Parts: sequence; C-alpha cells; structure tokens
Amino acid sequence: MTKTRADAVRNRSSILDAAVELFATQGLEASVQAIADQAGVSTGTVSRHFPTKDLLYEAVLSRGMDELAELARSYRSERDPGPAFFALFDAVVTAGSVNRGLAQRLNAAINPKAIASIGKSVQILCDELEATLSAAQRAGAVRPELTLEDVETLMDACMSRTDAPQRLAAVVKQGLRPVSNTP
Repeated sequence: MTKTRADAVRNRSSILDAAVELFATQGLEASVQAIADQAGVSTGTVSRHFPTKDLLYEAVLSRGMDELAELARSYRSERDPGPAFFALFDAVVTAGSVNRGLAQRLNAAINPKAIASIGKSVQILCDELEATLSAAQRAGAVRPELTLEDVETLMDACMSRTDAPQRLAAVVKQGLRPVSNTP
C-alpha cells in the first residue's frame, strides 16, 4: 500500500471514529468542522471522503449496525440460543440508548413501508436478530407467539428510555420468556 493510500485509509478511519463520538453525543448538530478537528484533518479531507454530512452519518450508522450484526453472529455461534437472544437484546438496547441515530435507524426497520430505505446494514442486523429469535423460540427460551416486529417494537421502547433503558429491558425480557420459565 502506498503512503498516500495508507494516509487516506487512516484519515477515513479517524474521521469515522470522531464522527461516531460526536454524533452520539451531539446528534446531527455536530459540525463537520468539529469532526475534522477531532479527527486531526481538514474539512476538505472530510469532504473528499464524505461529500455530504448525510453520507458521513450513514457511514457511522452502517458501522454501528455492522458491529451489532457481527455481535449477533458471534452470540449465535458461541452461546445457547436463549442466552444469545437475551444478550443480543441487551446489546441492541444499550447501543440504541447511547446513540439516538442508531435507535432511529432500527426503528425505521419496524415500519414495513421503510424497508426499502433502511439500508443493507440494518437489514443484515434484522436478519441476524430474526435468526437469533427463531433459535431461542425453538429452544423454548422465548415465547413462541412473538414476532420479530414485536421484539423490535419492545427494543425501541427500551431504547427510548434515556434515564433507565436497561431497567426497562430487564422487565421486558422477563415478559419475553415463556410463562413456564418465569419465576
């Protein structure tokens, strides 16, 4: 890899890292100048990699969705289906509660009319969540009558609680378990 190419890869990564942090804390109000400053690059460098702020935001969201999808895959391969589902539920709620953009994007996946616009990363995460849910239902760890839409709606409700999302998630997870498994 040439020095110029290595610099470009490093700059892109620095821009994304800065954008992740600033979008999570400031939302879309984070300025391109602030992102450039935090990344240690010029605004021109940001614009070369991401011609619009919306494209930068989409890249940040895709990165978050990709990380959650990878986490889902690892949970499904390394854990029993029930614990894998509930760990994924917690991971998604935690990610969405600290990053409203991520939560909004996941919320769009609930709306069937928005499916065409949710993006490949969100669809991959939804597919992983559905596979994890199905496996947990087959194992008897999650109520069989629940749909993916039910679970996504409940996750959205938990993510919307900015004061105590995990406390609400704990209550919701109890309700997701079959009645016979509830203490």
